[in-house]
Amino acid sequence: MTDVCKTIMYHYVRPIKNSYYPKIKGLEFENFLNQMNFLKNNFTFINIDQILNKIDKNKEIPKKSLILTFDDGFKDHYQYVFPILKKMNIQGIFFPTGKSIDKKIVLDVHKIHHILANCDDNKELVNFISEKIEEHKDEYDLVSSKKIYNKIAKVNRFDDADIIFIKRSLQKELPEKLRIGIVNDLFQKYVTYNEKEFSTKLYLSKDEIKEMIEEGMLVGSHGYSHSWLSNLNELEMDVELKKSSEFLRKFSNDKNTWTFCYPYGDYDQRVVLKIEKMGFRVGFTTKFAETELIKSKRFELSRFDTNDFYQ
Repeated sequence: MTDVCKTIMYHYVRPIKNSYYPKIKGLEFENFLNQMNFLKNNFTFINIDQILNKIDKNKEIPKKSLILTFDDGFKDHYQYVFPILKKMNIQGIFFPTGKSIDKKIVLDVHKIHHILANCDDNKELVNFISEKIEEHKDEYDLVSSKKIYNKIAKVNRFDDADIIFIKRSLQKELPEKLRIGIVNDLFQKYVTYNEKEFSTKLYLSKDEIKEMIEEGMLVGSHGYSHSWLSNLNELEMDVELKKSSEFLRKFSNDKNTWTFCYPYGDYDQRVVLKIEKMGFRVGFTTKFAETELIKSKRFELSRFDTNDFYQ
């Protein structure tokens, strides 16, 4: 009997090359179709009931079991992913972020993605951010932009140093007020002034979420505002998680299948204890490893990126 399976994590899935944002980092729809055919021939897709029965009751799962997860609640998931999963009788687990759908705003993380996709020279962005740091470093008691760059610009398996600096400085490293201002300036310069219209095109609607659930898909929580949860104090975390559960409750009152996906893969023991107390059954991370379906790991389920699989 096996305790492990594989879980794949997806974000943007669309016809990218011929889109308005051909540089967006995602999975080409054609490659998604090829991947689904490959996975269907080589793995057995399992659903939330099988996942929970394995964790709680140690019921057997097929060898080479596979779970599909889709983060951030993109319209892509309704337009391109959902019809394929429905046709193939596969349950996907989808993790929309409440605030983007409730408030018709674009989350900073996705503003940054589209800024990067529309700017031809990342050095322009690095220089703009660095200039803003130098301009406001006394106001916010910051070290030099060079020191911040050297601290956070660490290459990973997906991004070079400049992109990491852009993402990390604008996601969490700089003071909130400063980074929000920088992101908004860059979003208006490189993407659009009409944030509400952009949001409506980028994210799922509530009706689309309801339709997907009615057709057998599972929707879980990805936080309310896509925050770095471990950076929040107790009150901020309580508010964030309360709003995220209230958003999920609009679509699912059945806590028996409530799942959580940590934004940015960021969590600590405080987060785990809080979502467990709120009734969530499992939590998905971005740890690069096979998924261990055992009780001690239920809130630290690992996932592979789509790029780790044949396309």
